[in-house]
Amino acid sequence: MIALMLARFCLSIAMLILAADVHSAAESVRVHGAWMPVASGTTATALPDRDDPAWRSFEPNAISVVPRGALGAWVRLDGSDGWPSDDLVLSISTPPYGAFTLFDAAGRAVRNTSLMDLDPLRWHGHGRVAMSLDAGVLARPFVLLRLEPAERASSGMSFRIDTVAGFARMDSRWLAFASASLAILFGMSMMAICFGILLRDTTFFFYAAYVLSYAMIQVVQTGFAAHPLGVEVIAANPRVFGISALLGSVVAATLFVDRFVDLRRHAPRLRIVVLATAGAVVLNSLFAFVPFDSVRLLSRALVNPLLIVIGPLLLLCGVVALLRGSRYAIYFLIGWTPLLVLTVLSSLQTFGILAHWTQSNDFCIAAAAFEALVLSLGLADRALALRREGERIGVLAETDPLTGLYNRRAWIDRAQALLDTMRREGNPLCVMFLDLDHFKQLNDSRGHEAGDKALVRVAELMRTAMRHREVIGRLGGEEFVVVLPDCALPAATEVAERVRLSLEGQAIALGTEGGVLTTCIGVAERSAGENLARLIARADTAMYAAKSAGRNRVVVADTLAVTR
Repeated sequence: MIALMLARFCLSIAMLILAADVHSAAESVRVHGAWMPVASGTTATALPDRDDPAWRSFEPNAISVVPRGALGAWVRLDGSDGWPSDDLVLSISTPPYGAFTLFDAAGRAVRNTSLMDLDPLRWHGHGRVAMSLDAGVLARPFVLLRLEPAERASSGMSFRIDTVAGFARMDSRWLAFASASLAILFGMSMMAICFGILLRDTTFFFYAAYVLSYAMIQVVQTGFAAHPLGVEVIAANPRVFGISALLGSVVAATLFVDRFVDLRRHAPRLRIVVLATAGAVVLNSLFAFVPFDSVRLLSRALVNPLLIVIGPLLLLCGVVALLRGSRYAIYFLIGWTPLLVLTVLSSLQTFGILAHWTQSNDFCIAAAAFEALVLSLGLADRALALRREGERIGVLAETDPLTGLYNRRAWIDRAQALLDTMRREGNPLCVMFLDLDHFKQLNDSRGHEAGDKALVRVAELMRTAMRHREVIGRLGGEEFVVVLPDCALPAATEVAERVRLSLEGQAIALGTEGGVLTTCIGVAERSAGENLARLIARADTAMYAAKSAGRNRVVVADTLAVTR
């Protein structure tokens, strides 16, 4: 288990390092960026010069918000040192779902693509929009793009121009990294579903739903659904799937945390706040589908602030639950803290904070895989605890709480199984029926505590006197019963005599009037065709015969041979 934990941890750290280095592999060309809204009647050949105040500068290699009005926005990328002779590729990271149009030096549209473009004849990037830049585009010192109108008014994105070789290395590394991360998420969710089915615990299903929803968010946001998966239904409706995945992840994550760290017990007041905030996120997500522009604009404006709030709130719940004794809060904090922090920081980037950290989304994917691995350990721990609890409950349901012997129902089940086995194999089987002498006198004279101690001592003596396969039960009160498989009547009689002598030798006082605790034992051997009830009844009859003969003796059924 420790080796597995270390292996998973090392794999997660390696993935984080890879995520941090994905973009550094590219051979990037230095560019300066500027944007301006598309005005009515303007074309790619009639735009103002770079120095015109209508152009607003931005840093292409940083996360920048380029607002798009009703007609879209122009984006101009100026080569600082000219264009190298190598073939180049323009890539746009964390782009919105809207289309991008690339123009050549003559102002003609030569490329029109989007994150979810499925056209197999076009150049595609994985996790980003990519367009090749040929000589016609690079004939002037800048690259011109138009961000086409889209329902989402603005989005943080970054622009890069790389050599083809550099882009290919970056692209292949990102594809390998994202595929591995998503595979981990899918594998951990399937494991959780299996545990949930086996243990009938909804906590595992909530966890699986959260992991799958978060994986869907990444599949949609990165364009992985289109390339390499080529899922047409998602590519055609990314907004619907994205909002649905966000809604599912928030609901499932909240319900999972609630059950996993037991907020109802450890943080009941915070639980109400968390559930209310999650409800606000769900309601806000549903507003995105309302056919009113003002409501949808409000929904888009509130989504990031709500995510920024619910992240620290869930962490606070984990800390409070840990301080108040939640066993699983430590798993939650270790696994979920990196992802929640990165999610909040990624949301803050839309407000211009940490704009130069362009790898935030890749780190979120890696953190999600890390979180899935850590929480899977927590779920495995929970599964083990549930199994142990189930076993404990099973033991309690089958055993006498005082003596630890089998109770009536459990003893009969096991005795019947042994009887069936001995009948098939043709081997002997005996039953001993034991009743303590004058036990009521002991209770009345010395109290029930002394009586309980005596019963426990009798159970210990019986265990000591038996072999390895006997099944001992307490039928109730001072009556005990034993089934002895592979044991003929003479051997069973010897065992009964050992028990009788051992108890007599304990000299357990009955009370102030003298006398010690003894027992009467009836022994019966299975006859051909005899059922368990009849066998027990014969042993019981022999025991009563021992009582009638003066107590403190063993009587064998049928022959009624008495030993003392």
